[in-house]
Amino acid sequence: MGKEGDDWFVARIGAGELAPELVDRYFGESVGIEILTPAAARAGEALEAGLRVRDRSAFTPTALPMSPFVAFEGWYVNDDPAPVARAGEVADPGMFGQESWFLGRPRAWGGPASVDPRATVTPAPGQPVRLRAAYWVLVAPSGAARAITWSDGPDGVSTPSALPGEVWRRRSVVERVIAPPAR
Repeated sequence: MGKEGDDWFVARIGAGELAPELVDRYFGESVGIEILTPAAARAGEALEAGLRVRDRSAFTPTALPMSPFVAFEGWYVNDDPAPVARAGEVADPGMFGQESWFLGRPRAWGGPASVDPRATVTPAPGQPVRLRAAYWVLVAPSGAARAITWSDGPDGVSTPSALPGEVWRRRSVVERVIAPPAR
């Protein structure tokens, strides 16, 4: 779309002139997350997982004084309903620039401990490991408070508390299956 086109689009969002489905798509595509793990894991050996986060937002303070924030709900391992490594505050992908950055391993985490979603999993013999990373993208004013609390719903979905001035949110889950090593 280019910077001028994006500035125009964001200004239309700020003015409330776009259809809700366009706003939903725009905000929904503002952050991309993928799981980084080895392709295979040995039984009984610790497996470290990380997330690659890409900030695709083009929000500008003049057109839309909002930022996307990531609230990491946690890792879900195999069929265990309890999340591992839930974040206590949101992370701001924009503070790392438009380039990829990592939450947790395989690269060392240098951010606040309350958003450190590192997890180590030990596979069972001959069994694949199914990892799901659940996260929320929240769009709120750039200077919003970062602390969050979680509410666990009866459906197994955990919901983060709202950020001050929050205008949009969506839960997403990415999944990766790590196979046992080939014999």
